[in-house]
Amino acid sequence: MKPHSIDLKMLLLKKAVNAVTPRILSLSRGVQPKTPHSKLVVKIWDRLEEAVKKETETGCFSDKNFLNLLRSTKQALIFLCEGDKYYKRWLGLLFLFLSEEIASARELFSYEEALKMGCRPIGLTEEEYLRHKETLFKFNLSGYLSSLSRLPGSRIPEIRKARENGAFVDFPSEDPTAIVRMFFPDRDRGEFSLFLMERYEKHGEEKGKK
Repeated sequence: MKPHSIDLKMLLLKKAVNAVTPRILSLSRGVQPKTPHSKLVVKIWDRLEEAVKKETETGCFSDKNFLNLLRSTKQALIFLCEGDKYYKRWLGLLFLFLSEEIASARELFSYEEALKMGCRPIGLTEEEYLRHKETLFKFNLSGYLSSLSRLPGSRIPEIRKARENGAFVDFPSEDPTAIVRMFFPDRDRGEFSLFLMERYEKHGEEKGKK
């Protein structure tokens, strides 16, 4: 399929989704989550919404339609869970399948897959891969978003300032021995990569010996 054909289909698909989401939200709002399934939906979707708000505050993301999509799907799933036992069980099965498949994908995540990551540490060795496999796996799935979701809101202005100045900013990953570096080639585009602290420490030791 040609690139311009994909772009056109993506545009049309987004327009269709954006047209439907307000109606879904209108039809499904007002139902309170009571089942374990609904409560799980609330926990997951609330965390997603919080991450979207953080990224929006950095100035790196401004698609309000995506937030509307999250809110409408959350309400629709709550509505279905609370009103239809059959749909509720299928959603429960979905959650179970996701849990099992993610655990399997984590176990099977290979060094070769890690090397295909554009945001991997340059020159990643197999030993580094083994030490940081969990972090690399999560980074491969969600990029910097997992770390951003856990970043204190007080640091958001720091990212916004780096974007405005074309600089970079470091923030912790879930791995205490690795950091996520976000940098901005221009104000409209952000890039990111994973940096391993052991490399900084080794560089410092080598520098001290000279």
